[in-house]
Amino acid sequence: MIHKRKTIILSLFLLMLGLTFLDWSCQRSDPAALPVVAEHYNGSRYAGSETCQSCHAEVWSDHLRTAHHQTSAPASEENIDGSFAPDSNEVRVSDGIFYRMMKEDNVLYQAAYVDGHAMRKAPFDIVIGSGTKGQTYLYWSEEELRQLPISYQTAGDQWILSPGYRDNEIDFNRAAIPTCLSCHMTFAKSQEPENFFKNTYDRGQIILGLDCESCHGPSWEHANFHLQHPEEKEAQNMLAITSLDRQQRLDACAKCHSGLRNPKKAPFSFMTGDTLDNYSVAGYSPTRTETLDVHGNQYGLLTASACFQFSQEMDCSTCHNPHQNQRGDLLTFSQKCMSCHPDGKACKMEAELGSVITKNCIDCHMPELPSSTLMMQNTTTGQIDSARIRTHRVAVYEISEDLKEYIKGL
Repeated sequence: MIHKRKTIILSLFLLMLGLTFLDWSCQRSDPAALPVVAEHYNGSRYAGSETCQSCHAEVWSDHLRTAHHQTSAPASEENIDGSFAPDSNEVRVSDGIFYRMMKEDNVLYQAAYVDGHAMRKAPFDIVIGSGTKGQTYLYWSEEELRQLPISYQTAGDQWILSPGYRDNEIDFNRAAIPTCLSCHMTFAKSQEPENFFKNTYDRGQIILGLDCESCHGPSWEHANFHLQHPEEKEAQNMLAITSLDRQQRLDACAKCHSGLRNPKKAPFSFMTGDTLDNYSVAGYSPTRTETLDVHGNQYGLLTASACFQFSQEMDCSTCHNPHQNQRGDLLTFSQKCMSCHPDGKACKMEAELGSVITKNCIDCHMPELPSSTLMMQNTTTGQIDSARIRTHRVAVYEISEDLKEYIKGL
């Protein structure tokens, strides 16, 4: 009896082992299986936005031109906006200290010099910023990501000392922490996710740019299913953005566009459809609009606007198509205004400017204002300049005579 029982147990074990091997071998031999680019903290898997191209070619192609997609990228001469030419590749930050942007053995570096002697250099590894206002740069120091001391300012087309750096010391040690990177990358797997301010990462699980999976979530299951079942036209294993309520849709944008937030859970752990306040807490008072900065707090400014407060459905996508580069297209945005204010009849400037106001509501009601958080030192004048960014608080502002004349000429 005992021998028979052992035989049955052994047979069951071998059967289970065989089934496990069969399942493993099928997965390994499946030619349609996509590689996993990274794995989220909750176990869901990223496929990379390139897998979206075959089914969503037009949307995928359009999003490549957006600032979201371009907000981080591998460092290369094509992706770095600053010049490496000998007549414009140096920044003198104080007497005796200067930096040189250089290329050695096909590697791009920032090098620091004191009294003409090379003191320290580090490679350009990652570009941060689309170049609309500027770029800054990161480099790998073993498993740590650190910021380089020199950035690029688009206004003036010049290299500058990175914001917050002192001009009388050489510093290559500023940590690139997850709370900052989470708004410039789709995903970066922290080696210590419980430590929100540690800059060590799994170098094999970083997805640069804000791509499809940044908003739609990890899509390996979705892409792999449809690759193997091309006849299935209904989306499987994918969150439907249209199924979300307004606050969920707003939270997806507020993750990066609601100012400084204090983390409660690991950066990159929030996904579209989650409640943002469960993952981070706003570091500002949403009722004090005078404290809301135009850089990074578009959500707070929008929700303080009468347009938003009198609407039940208005969200960021009411005006923005996240798949397209609409920057500077004031006519398109003004047409969004006209959908609620036909013919500009509610505008007090109609009598003075005429119907031409319908072509540009934006410069008057969402002007560019100086930021108190995004400031850069002009290496030519030595002054600290505030970046001017378009406010998202839609309101009535005092406008200049020059702006009036400009609008009249549209």
